[in-house]
Amino acid sequence: MDAGASYDDAIGRADRIERAERHHARIYRELHGRERSHPQEVLRHIHVDRIERYSTRALSVWIVRSDVIRDLFYIDFTEGGHAFVYPFVPISEVWIDEDLTPHERPFVVLHELHERNLMAQHRYDYPRAHRSASAVEEFCRQHPATTQRKIAAEARIAARPRSLATPQYHWWKTVQS
Repeated sequence: MDAGASYDDAIGRADRIERAERHHARIYRELHGRERSHPQEVLRHIHVDRIERYSTRALSVWIVRSDVIRDLFYIDFTEGGHAFVYPFVPISEVWIDEDLTPHERPFVVLHELHERNLMAQHRYDYPRAHRSASAVEEFCRQHPATTQRKIAAEARIAARPRSLATPQYHWWKTVQS
């Protein structure tokens, strides 16, 4: 940027360089191209631990290897996600970055569940759902005693059949070329 490149040009160039470096990673060489043909194999490399406390029959909350996700799908994946934002996350899962501390995880689980519920049940677009989820997350950071109760409420909502919206992508459609 010091040389006069715009922010967008600089970030685009940095992303291309990082993507090229990630293509040299062992996991990328081993799994790239197998996302559609062998999704369960890819998931075995991504899933670290199912968080039973927050999972239901309808929705599994997983701690995931964000390095593998960044290598295979999206270099900017961080903290967590779900299928209504990331096309590579299975519809019945919410992913939580393994790099988060145990203290941070409940807040991010709450954020992701709330955001997903708004998008799935009420057809909120991402910016609106994200703002609402960020507000709920911030409230719970200020009032941590309410966090587990709010997560339980969001998990109950997530367990309801999706009556309105579905993600607008195909499962395992990759973001990166």
